[in-house]
Order: sequence, then structure tokens, then C-alpha cells
Amino acid sequence: MVVKRYFYIQQLSFFLCGIDSKATKPEHVVTRPVLCYVPLLFAICHVVAIIHYAFVNRNDYVEVTDSLALSCQSLLAIWKMIIFLCKRMSFIEMIREVQLGNLKAARLELPMIRSENTRDVKFCTIYFTVVSIAAILAFSNPIIEAVYIYVSTGELVLRVPYKASYFWSHTKIPGYSLVYFWNMLSIYNLFGITMAIDTLFTWLVSNISAQFHILCFRFKDTANAFDVKTSGNGYESLKFMKSIKSCIKYHNETLKLAEKLNQVYGEIIFIKFIISCTEICCLVFRLSRPSESLAVAAYQGLFLVTVAMQLILYCYNGQRIRDESLQVAPEIYFAFDWSQLPKSCKNLLLIPIMRSQKESQLKGVFFVVDLTLYLWVFKTAGSLIAALKTLDENRV
Repeated sequence: MVVKRYFYIQQLSFFLCGIDSKATKPEHVVTRPVLCYVPLLFAICHVVAIIHYAFVNRNDYVEVTDSLALSCQSLLAIWKMIIFLCKRMSFIEMIREVQLGNLKAARLELPMIRSENTRDVKFCTIYFTVVSIAAILAFSNPIIEAVYIYVSTGELVLRVPYKASYFWSHTKIPGYSLVYFWNMLSIYNLFGITMAIDTLFTWLVSNISAQFHILCFRFKDTANAFDVKTSGNGYESLKFMKSIKSCIKYHNETLKLAEKLNQVYGEIIFIKFIISCTEICCLVFRLSRPSESLAVAAYQGLFLVTVAMQLILYCYNGQRIRDESLQVAPEIYFAFDWSQLPKSCKNLLLIPIMRSQKESQLKGVFFVVDLTLYLWVFKTAGSLIAALKTLDENRV
């Protein structure tokens, strides 16, 4: 085990979705179809009901923004699951490849893997806690509010967790129970998929970053092993060249792994950032208006924090991949004494230096994911909020 709770949250999240993250065949990935497909089906129906509700109340901006924030997040979770199921073996193969790479690491390289995974465990634990609290508040708020009003006034007021067109009366307990159960399944689907796909992403990026650190360490170790006095020895020279070639091979494997990350997450990231602007806009606009209760306002604020965390999760890790890949060239340059190196070795080292001058980019199909994109999302959301407020004021 590399570190305590290594890959634990990721494995737990996939388990909640009925998926085995250690499967070796496509048919073995979904081990519990009921946990996987039933909540997903209810979530799809819930999104349709929410969109219908927003359309019916399209002239009331408060009602529309109240319902669209959840529909955006649910739609994103559904998209994540669809992409995962379509690319299930690509995801599983990446997990297996990273884990095998960690097992093959030398003793002196383990601290680099341990450091990256310790950081990942801390972030995933915080993220898991925040998302869990948001999920618990989502379905507990209506019950707490109903109990409080009933104890205070003796009147039974049943508020649904999320406003949608449920097509049957839910003012009485039997009808409300069905609505509540539907909402719980949607929230369960949203929680499980969000945690599984997002924490897997951070874990993959952390271990790819660790591989870049190991690569730099191996180049430095190779440089330190070079001895000018024995460089004329045929055996020692051949051994030195073999060591450089091994480092170049490892560099190629790391770059390919970063490219695979792009291939499996590209569509997810694209939809994520397209939807996030609308989602943030709806949440901020709703928070700026008088809320039904303090509990609802607290939940909406926590929801906004969760969305912001999701964005920084992708943007920060996209920036990390870029920075780590660019760092290889200067590390190689400063590690070797170029005045003493044979010409053949210099020519060989130029290959990884030239390759690392073009950074590995995490792309959302049409755009590069980095910290600049994070600022762009909030600027765009700010413009949408201003436009929405203007429309609302003109309507009044």
C-alpha cells in the first residue's frame, strides 16, 4: 500500500454506483445493475420533470433558477455516467496501468508517489465531506422544516426537495412519499457518480504528476552516475546510454498516459464547463433574492461551494499536468554536465528536451483546462447574473 486510504474513496464511490473499479473485462465492470441503472433512470426522468417545471414557470425567474441549478448538476452526472459506461474499459485500463506503475517504483521513488497520493487523499476526503453534507441537507431539509412547522403551528406543510412537475398531487403524505423517494434516488445517483468520476480524475492526475517527478529523479540519478574518467570505457558508456534510453522510454509512457487522460475525460470536461456557467449564475441569483428559509439559503450556499470545488478540481489539476510536463526540459538541462557528455549522449537527451517543450494539455474538446479557464467561468457567470438581474428588474 502506497499510503493509508490509497484509492479508498474512489473505490467506495464506484461501489455506491454498482461498479467494480478493479474489473478486468467489460461485462464485469457493472457488478450491481440495480444500483447503477435504476438511480440513473430515475435521475433522467427527474431532469425531464425539472425542465418541464422550468418551462411552465418560465416567466418567474426565481422559480426557473431554483430548479435549473439542480437540473444542470443532474444532467452533468448523467452525462458522466454515460461517458463512463461507453468508455468503461479505457477507464479501467488507466486505473490498472497507474497502479502497476506504482508497484514497479523503486524504493527511492516511493516517497514521490506517497507524497502525491497523501495530498490526493486529503483533498478527496474534504471533497467527499462537502458533497456528502450537501446531499444530506438536500433530502433532510424538507423533513426538518415540516417537523418544525408542524410543532410550531400544528399545520403540516410538505415541501419537496426539488421543484419539478411531478404530475400527481403531493400535498398529502402518500403522494409526497413517492416524490420524496424519487428525489432520494436522484440525489443518490448524483452523489455517487459525482464522487466516483471527480475523485478518480484527481487520483489519476496525482499519479501522473508523480510519474513526472520520478522521471526527473531518474534523469538526475543517471547524470550523477556519469563518470568522466570511465566514460571512455565501452561497457560503462553502453550502460550510461542504456540508462538514458530507459528514461526516454519512461517519458514516452508518461506522456501517453497524460494523453489517455485527455481521451477519456475530454467530453466530460467539455459539458462540465459549458453547464457550470449557467449553474453558478442560477445559484448566485437565487442567493441574492430573499429565501424561503435559512436552511434553504444555507443549502444553496453549500451547493455553490461544491460547484466551485468541482471547477477548481479540474482547472487546478489541468494546470498541474501542464506545469509538470514543462518542468522536464529544465530538469534535464541542469542535471547533466553538458561540457563533459559524449556527443551521442547529447543528441539522445535532445529528444526528451524537445518533447517536453510542448506541454501536455488537458482539453475540454475545444479549450485548454487550466487556472485561466477557472477565472473565465466566473467572469462569464458574472455577466449572465447581471443580465438575469436586469431582466428580472424590467419584468417587475
